[in-house]
Amino acid sequence: MKIPVLPLLAVAALGFAVISISRTQPVHPLADPPSAPPVSPYAHAIGAVGLVEPPGEAIAIGTHLAGVVERVEVAAGQTVAAGAPLFRIDPRPYASTLAVREAAAKAAEAAVRTAQALLADAKAQQAHVQKLADQRSIATEEVIRRRYALDEAGARYDEARAVAERAQAEVR
Repeated sequence: MKIPVLPLLAVAALGFAVISISRTQPVHPLADPPSAPPVSPYAHAIGAVGLVEPPGEAIAIGTHLAGVVERVEVAAGQTVAAGAPLFRIDPRPYASTLAVREAAAKAAEAAVRTAQALLADAKAQQAHVQKLADQRSIATEEVIRRRYALDEAGARYDEARAVAERAQAEVR
C-alpha cells in the first residue's frame, strides 16, 4: 500500500501555519467604555426607533419638482383650502437653469441669422453663376459646385432653425 506523502505534507504545513499565526497574534485586554451608557431618568421608559405617526390620517404631499423647501406656508393643525400653497421650493437652481437655457436660445438664434446670411449669399452666387453659365463663360463643374454649396447652405439653415426651436422649447 502506498502512503500519500504529498497530502500529508500539505496537512502538516497547514497545521504549522495555523499554530504559528495563532501564537503571533497579540492578546488585547478588555477595556472599560470611555463613558457610561445612557440611563433613563424615569422609572418606566420606552426606547424605540422609527416613525411617529399622527393619531389621525397621515397625508403625503409632494411636488413634481425636486428641490429644497425654502418656506412652509402653513402651520400644524391649520385648515387649508384646496389649491392653497403649502410650501415654497427654493427657486435659485431653476432660475440659473432658465438663464442658461435662455442664453443657449439666444446663441441658437444668432446661429440661425448667420446660416440665413450664408444661404442668401449662396443663392446670390448661384444666380450669378447661372447667368455666366448661360453665356458659357464658366465651367460646368463650377456651376455644379455652387449648386451643392447652395444645397449645403440650405441644410445648415434648416439645422440651425431646428436647434433654435429646440432651445426655445427648453426655455418654455
